[in-house]
Amino acid sequence: MIGHKHNKLMYDKYGERYHLKRNNEEDNLWNEYLDIPSMTKLIEKNVNQRNVLDIGCGSGKFAAKVKSWGGNVIGLDQSSTMIEIARKEHPEIDFYVGIAEELPFGDKSFELIYSCLMVHYVKELSPLFTEVARVIRSFGKFIFSFHHPFDEVTNKFWNGRTYDVTMRPYFHNDEYRWNMFDDMELVSYHHTFETIFTSLNENGFVVERLIEPTPNHSTRDKHPIFYERTSNYPSFCAISAIYLPNSIPLMP
Repeated sequence: MIGHKHNKLMYDKYGERYHLKRNNEEDNLWNEYLDIPSMTKLIEKNVNQRNVLDIGCGSGKFAAKVKSWGGNVIGLDQSSTMIEIARKEHPEIDFYVGIAEELPFGDKSFELIYSCLMVHYVKELSPLFTEVARVIRSFGKFIFSFHHPFDEVTNKFWNGRTYDVTMRPYFHNDEYRWNMFDDMELVSYHHTFETIFTSLNENGFVVERLIEPTPNHSTRDKHPIFYERTSNYPSFCAISAIYLPNSIPLMP
């Protein structure tokens, strides 16, 4: 639970600053041009009139999008600061403080559950996926984005013309730390694709789609260094999985 406790402290302390960051395009390129488009592609046509849960909702910016698409969305985040902001910014949506492995909702409450860039904060995936399986209905969809496993084990250095890249060991589940901005250090955990897919399968989920987002060409002139990096090297992933409980276990 090291990551949970540490990250909660960080988001509680720097939540207001993080919220401002998410509303400033120049500070929010990875979300704006990679994560949001990929999650929109997977979610937008699947939410109308459905009960939807946003795990790790932050200040509720994406939850508001989901509501505008017709979803009956509820948001949950472990940071009380983020939930306070979300409730103030989006009073039409219900938001709760809680952690992903202990969801405060009844069995089979949702037809769609999604999570934007939160799964890499969780060291052991199976307890999280078990809890999602508990509150999702049969044939419901679980859609989530996370740090790309390749990005987690590479160093990228801008040499003034392009990126020089070196790779570290891949097969592990180790902690790594990174900074959202100068003094907001966060704890994340590396997961291989095999670990992610196996943990999903063991909890009744079948992956229907995987997106490795790249930026739209319109960003090439506006943000050339960002475009150079993210069009050549992965940053995030997004997975859409269907819950098929009768198929447990799916792998030998």
